[in-house]
Amino acid sequence: MRSRYPARRSSASRLPIVLVLLLLVVLGGLYWLSTVDTEKPLTRVEKTIPNDRLGK
Repeated sequence: MRSRYPARRSSASRLPIVLVLLLLVVLGGLYWLSTVDTEKPLTRVEKTIPNDRLGK
């Protein structure tokens, strides 16, 4: 007796597509992280120096 439902195709053909998409997302994320500016601008902090250290 034949089955009423056709044989399901294996999902193995989807696996390479999913892996390639995952790889692209990871590489895109790494590229984006490498372009993000993480350096903070320099800030000048002026300290008060007591007169005895100035030699006055």
